[in-house]
Amino acid sequence: MDSMTVLKGVCIATGFAMHVAPLSTMREITAARSTLNFSIAPYASILLNHTVNLWYAACRADGPLIVHRLAGIAAQAYYLRTYITFAPLAKAGDNRRWLQWVAALLAAVAFDLHVVLPLAGARAQYTPHLAVFGAITGIGLAASPLATVGEVLRTRDASSLPAHLCAMVTLQCSAWTLYGYLRDDWSTTANNAVGIALGSAQLGLIAVYGNSRAGRPGGPGAAHVKGDGADEGEGARLAASAAAAAAGAGGDGADASSA
Repeated sequence: MDSMTVLKGVCIATGFAMHVAPLSTMREITAARSTLNFSIAPYASILLNHTVNLWYAACRADGPLIVHRLAGIAAQAYYLRTYITFAPLAKAGDNRRWLQWVAALLAAVAFDLHVVLPLAGARAQYTPHLAVFGAITGIGLAASPLATVGEVLRTRDASSLPAHLCAMVTLQCSAWTLYGYLRDDWSTTANNAVGIALGSAQLGLIAVYGNSRAGRPGGPGAAHVKGDGADEGEGARLAASAAAAAAGAGGDGADASSA
């Protein structure tokens, strides 16, 4: 078994680990029969990212990326279904807007590829344009934890950062960065380098600040979640978990070098 085959296996395995990471949150939502303080935004955004990049991976006939993206779409579809099932009526409008946003962006990508480019006589730019769309959604997702990082720096408390997800993001992005480098794929390498930097930065914050609220009244886990009114600590933890998962999903973006 050659080293590239092993690397492909590592990429797919770490990607799968990120796909299933939100299952614990789904169990909490199902048990509470409520979406707590969580938003549909991360799941909708990750679904968009996986869909665009599956489209691109299919154009490239890139087996590992196709498998990874198909698994991601299946996982996000399940998470969205679970979320919508238990979302209160008050969130229906917001949920609908996010799903419409995803549909509109996918329609815009299709319009550019199948209408604008042919009219402009630039069919050869199909793959590069799709690569750019995939990279934009990937880098945007990779940058999503920055809001949580700002809160950690402000409060000097890293209890809202999920250490296991931050570590998994760093590991997954490292694998995909090496994969892109060995394939002379600058876009995949660059996108995942962003994920490595953000994941490492969050692990550094966890090491420096730790969980200063653990065991204190009002700290994470101190309040019992009822209905749709999760406490602030729980809401921050859930949001950070989604952000970490988003970073992992956004890291392995499309590449334009093979076009």
